[in-house]
Amino acid sequence: MIILAGGAIEALLLDALSSDIAKAKAASSAPNKADLTKWDLADLINVAVEIHVVPNSVDKLSHSVRQYRNLVHPGNELRQRLTFDHEEARIAFEVLNMVDRELTH
Repeated sequence: MIILAGGAIEALLLDALSSDIAKAKAASSAPNKADLTKWDLADLINVAVEIHVVPNSVDKLSHSVRQYRNLVHPGNELRQRLTFDHEEARIAFEVLNMVDRELTH
């Protein structure tokens, strides 16, 4: 669930930022990659918050989901010693709902 929520958040933010690529690339937090599809989730979150595509409240919550989403890589789970259960999955789903609500209102 956490991995799927993180992927969905990434897709929503990429889609939203693609509607004004020039503005996204001009953000001070934008990486030096011309292709938005090459940006990682951290970059998408930072730029979306900076240019007010989503509110500041999404920032920390989305980064938390991003960290858990990275558990798809087994080495990350071992190195970071992150554990998760139903509550973390519920939170990830709620963050996904927040991002979706902000982008579709």
